[in-house]
Amino acid sequence: MNTIMRTAQKIKELRVRRQLTQEHFANLINIQCTRTYQNIENGMVELKLSTIALICEKLNIPIHVLLNNEITIDDFLMEEYIFKKNNAAQLKK
Repeated sequence: MNTIMRTAQKIKELRVRRQLTQEHFANLINIQCTRTYQNIENGMVELKLSTIALICEKLNIPIHVLLNNEITIDDFLMEEYIFKKNNAAQLKK
């Protein structure tokens, strides 16, 4: 599987996990046509870095998580969960 396809799959997986529809997320990243956004998720579009940055901003993830093929979404979400849990525990002290 090529890098574009892996990135596309990560975008879709994160969008779904964040409970966003394709239409809503397309609007968040300034894409007017849902079909164009579907092409992104299907790996049919090579994204500009500015679009990748906007996608990451809206999904609340660092760019390296999206672009690094060795980092899975599950790994990132687990790290995010642990970080939030540790911060909550420190705030209670």
